[in-house]
Amino acid sequence: MAFPINAVYSVFSLIGFVLCMLPLSWHLQAWNIGTCAFMLWTGFGCLNYFINSVIWNGRFDNVAPVWCDISVHYIMALGAAIPACSLCINRRLYHIATSTTVNKTRTDRRREISIDLSLCLGVPILSMVADYIVQGNRFDIYEDYGCNPVVYDTWVALVIYNLPAIVIGLVSAVYCLLSIRAFKHRRAQFNSLLSAHSTQLDSSRYFRLMAIAGVDVAFTVPTASLVLYLNAQPGLLSPWLGWEDTHFGFEQVNVFPAVLWRESGVAATALELTRWFMPFTAVVFFAVFGLTRDARARYMTLFGAVKTKLGSVSSFQSESTCATRGTLPLFVKREKPRQISFDTISSSMFRGHLSDKSTDSNHDLTRPVSQITLNDVGGALAPMRHRVPQ
Repeated sequence: MAFPINAVYSVFSLIGFVLCMLPLSWHLQAWNIGTCAFMLWTGFGCLNYFINSVIWNGRFDNVAPVWCDISVHYIMALGAAIPACSLCINRRLYHIATSTTVNKTRTDRRREISIDLSLCLGVPILSMVADYIVQGNRFDIYEDYGCNPVVYDTWVALVIYNLPAIVIGLVSAVYCLLSIRAFKHRRAQFNSLLSAHSTQLDSSRYFRLMAIAGVDVAFTVPTASLVLYLNAQPGLLSPWLGWEDTHFGFEQVNVFPAVLWRESGVAATALELTRWFMPFTAVVFFAVFGLTRDARARYMTLFGAVKTKLGSVSSFQSESTCATRGTLPLFVKREKPRQISFDTISSSMFRGHLSDKSTDSNHDLTRPVSQITLNDVGGALAPMRHRVPQ
């Protein structure tokens, strides 16, 4: 019997969703848009892959086309959302470290909120819309994995699909380095600057924010650059012949049984890394922000409140039962005891991705596994988007 890797992933992706939601409430109180957006994008990314792994567990038919449309567009947005949230965090940390004014006007705060929302929501949505230009067909379905977007690999795809993650990551890295430099020069007045910007931001949380954003930058830029290089190799790119050619047979849905796509080592690795990246990010985030002293104190408070609530409900039910029993007298009719025989005893004892431009019908395996590309199996990991050599 094969190891149930899909069932294991379903469990961890659901755990990742819960871990992202646990510290969300107190980050909302601090009004840290970058951190909250990072948790929401990551958490719902885990939930998205969890639903896919459950629906298509042991099957590869197009059973939920509407859900697949939603799922693949969310996956496309994730490729830019996580780096954009890291950029938002690093940008905010830089402005805190270089701030020259203690009090900010309402106009300044509104401008900061607008910029943060533009980075955390506007950039991913814009990326999702732009990716439609190079989307080869509606989606592909992989058994045990679920829906996945397909990108037609041309030089336009390199610019629209692969390059943005690198650009965002580089800008975020610059902000991160500038924040470290500013901190070294203004270490003496650093705590007063933090308290002036937020009553819930101290030096410990500042460096945790810098750590989570720095880890994302360190992962995004090298990996995305490598994939861009691999995608640009001679012979791998198809010529860009226009909108009609790219979207020819767009409604086609390619399906792949697990026994086939798992035989392709590169494609299988790309698929698994793409979806496992989301629970991994959730665990890292929770390890940085969810295990602090303040977080543990909040968990104990929440546990105490739940325990008190459950105790009060149990007490209420017990009192209601006692009151019901004491309201009316019970009259029991006495019956003459009957003799128990062996017959009575015995009777009482023996009483439930690259896109193929073909016009084949849906639900068919229209492409051999040897033609699956990393762009076909790419997702939240923007890097996993290049063609497997023939």
